Amino acid sequence: MLYAIVSDLHANLVAWNAVLADLSAMKAQKIICLGDVVGYGPDPSEVLESVYRHVDAFVMGNHDAVVAGKMDPDCFNDHAREMVEWSASRISSRGRAFLGRQPLVLDCGGFVCVHGSLEAPAAFNYILSPDEALASFRATDKQLIFVGHTHQPGLAVIGASGVAHLLPAQDFELEQGKRFIVNVGSVGDPRDEDPRASYCLYDDATGVVSFRRVAFDYSALTEHVKAAGLAPDSIPLLRRDPVPGREPVRETLGFAPPSREAAMARGVAERAELAKLGRANRRLRMATAFLAVVIAALAGVMVGILTRPKPSPFTPAAPLPPIEAIVQRDTERQLLPEIPSGNGVLPHDSEIMGWRYSIVDPKRQRVSLVTEQGSGLPAILIENDDRLPFVLEAPRWRHNGFAAGLRFQATVKARAEENFSGGATFRVVANPDAQGERTLMNEDLLLTRPGVLQLTQRTMEKKSAVRIKADDEEIVFRIEATFQGSLLICDPTLRAIK
Repeated sequence: MLYAIVSDLHANLVAWNAVLADLSAMKAQKIICLGDVVGYGPDPSEVLESVYRHVDAFVMGNHDAVVAGKMDPDCFNDHAREMVEWSASRISSRGRAFLGRQPLVLDCGGFVCVHGSLEAPAAFNYILSPDEALASFRATDKQLIFVGHTHQPGLAVIGASGVAHLLPAQDFELEQGKRFIVNVGSVGDPRDEDPRASYCLYDDATGVVSFRRVAFDYSALTEHVKAAGLAPDSIPLLRRDPVPGREPVRETLGFAPPSREAAMARGVAERAELAKLGRANRRLRMATAFLAVVIAALAGVMVGILTRPKPSPFTPAAPLPPIEAIVQRDTERQLLPEIPSGNGVLPHDSEIMGWRYSIVDPKRQRVSLVTEQGSGLPAILIENDDRLPFVLEAPRWRHNGFAAGLRFQATVKARAEENFSGGATFRVVANPDAQGERTLMNEDLLLTRPGVLQLTQRTMEKKSAVRIKADDEEIVFRIEATFQGSLLICDPTLRAIK
């Protein structure tokens, strides 16, 4: 089993999405979160919703504990306490209850997980010295301990001598006679000399632990902060200069572990076992995913009532003629038309060789056919002077009795220019415009490297409950984006695979 161990997301959706893309590319099979989902960052509700859907098991962090009402906020400094209170006001009662149900320690069979330290998990002590590491080693007989909390990746090792040693983060393989504490660092608020998000992979078959660093867009994070009504200067991560010589980590920590038992986390589960959590967490993710769909649908209805935008070309009286599919011939064939070659600005709300696109303000949005310089591929360039939506839709693909149980694989190549802020997604929908419409795929485009053409690929999981059904009449592929700046899209593909 390949585990992804993440910690200290701290409501940083930009960093969390980048890490999700990376661990997906690394083919992690199970995700464990070591706590502090919220606090400091601008997107507590959005990050919490995402971890509901993606993370298999959690332990409670100190920020989670205080947001859930399980710990005294006086343990935090003024700024950290303000952000905790701000986060709590933006999370639903069900979200806070979920955080409050998480255990302090997670027993995973061959290894154990905790947010701070094992000797007193409800106190959330830091491990920053050999003596502090030794206390956690003495609290368990496990060979491998995963922790977070300090926001600094690293290792503690103990052998036959009984003396604990601290080491910098480095990939390693478990050795007989040695035990290890692995601090996986922070996804959302890294505090070492590397500004990238940090997490770990652990392969229990080979005994190899690997550290991963993932770049994320600090400009996009700044936009999220502003959109949340916060001042960028109030976010320590945006103020922190990622160069050597900054202040020691203890001086940047916003939490003082309590010495009195009365001030420690209370009314929480002390320990849980990973093997017993899978079924319960799957039910929870299904329920929360359904709730998110309902809320999104209601929000969409309200937005439509309030804003009354001009009619979209995606509700035409006469839709584009669907592409007929023949089962035996269409397996693993490209199901989308190619983007045509050409140069120049296109008219507002038009068609491009069967593709249909929509913008909302021709004075502030321009759509052009261009050639991508690096690959030579025909591409669509969208330039938005303000943060505005854009939608691109392929002809509807009629599967004509396509065999039930097949899956889709989709790819899109996209490049965000230096002036880009926002996001883009591709969606594959079955039975569009019908009461039984179902989303088969919904994936954010990879836009983490400005000026670089990046490939986003997604294949439906074999065990996914969302499958192609024999009675689905039409399939639609869309690219939906809301952004400011310039976005280039080329070479979208869709294939049905066995």
